[in-house]
Amino acid sequence: MLMFWCAASGLATAFAWWVGRPDDWLVLASRMNRGVQKALIRLTPATWLIPLAGFGVVLISSGTTQLAAVAVALATAFGFEVRRRAMRRRRAREFRAEVGTFLRAWSGELRSGLAPVDAAHAAASGAPSWNPVRVATAVDVPDALGAIAMTPGGESLDEAAAAWSIAEATGAPLSAVLERVAGAVQATVEIDREVAVEAAPARATARLMAFLPLIGIVLGTSLGAGPIGVLFGTGFGVGCLIVGLALACAGVWWIERLVAAVEA
Repeated sequence: MLMFWCAASGLATAFAWWVGRPDDWLVLASRMNRGVQKALIRLTPATWLIPLAGFGVVLISSGTTQLAAVAVALATAFGFEVRRRAMRRRRAREFRAEVGTFLRAWSGELRSGLAPVDAAHAAASGAPSWNPVRVATAVDVPDALGAIAMTPGGESLDEAAAAWSIAEATGAPLSAVLERVAGAVQATVEIDREVAVEAAPARATARLMAFLPLIGIVLGTSLGAGPIGVLFGTGFGVGCLIVGLALACAGVWWIERLVAAVEA
């Protein structure tokens, strides 16, 4: 019964993700030449409520061991979600720095006398994420920049695309505008780096406090106290396990919310 409801919850989660995905996620992935990479997920209430309903059925119809296993599984899923968001923030910071490098290189190539399209192709000779620019023609460059701008951290490319369109229409110089956009991106990168450094101790402290109970369990097991049997085999122990995991996850979530507000 436990395996059935876990499998049903997994299928419901996959269905909810499919319903809540951006409509153009496949188009975005192909235009960015990133193969089968993860698209941005728009979390809807169904994404959480459907699997939680399945787990609720498991909780009602299970014994103490299964209750403890479900609680540990939920806490593990929460930990993976926190790690996924941290990796997404790090990738956004890295890509923002890459955007600044691209814009400076593009401006430099323009100052050296290359045509705007050739300068964009030369500046984009780097990571695969710049493939749309490398293959773009003069008409397609704004669209290519707009596609890459949808990547977290690439928002400034919309400004570069607008500058390109204005320069093409009016003949205004493009290199100076790109240099200014690159300077703004560099300033944002430095602020991001400083905020990340300042926020790291708070996040590390929250995660350390969440993992300290595991150290206590290991120490208790090594001393022969048998905490695992109590936590997974008795009603009182399962209650303590569920409350402890809930408090640990709530603490990490609270710190993440505080730090996210500062970063925003």
